[in-house]
Amino acid sequence: MTVPSDASSTVDASRLWTGGLATALVAALVAFVGVLICRGLLDVPVLAPPARVPSATPTRPGWPRWRPSPPPSRRS
Repeated sequence: MTVPSDASSTVDASRLWTGGLATALVAALVAFVGVLICRGLLDVPVLAPPARVPSATPTRPGWPRWRPSPPPSRRS
């Protein structure tokens, strides 16, 4: 590596961006391989839709069986 003789230094922008893009590409590939290993070998549901579980909101007709009482009438 050569060091400039004067006190000022410059940054090669294209080399900087190329290094950043290469780093991002390697990180994406590592994440992709990790997902493949987790799903294929370990049977871990990574990035899978959530399992169908009963929700707290009832969807059956006629639910709920109780009816809220009406507010008291105000007669003066």
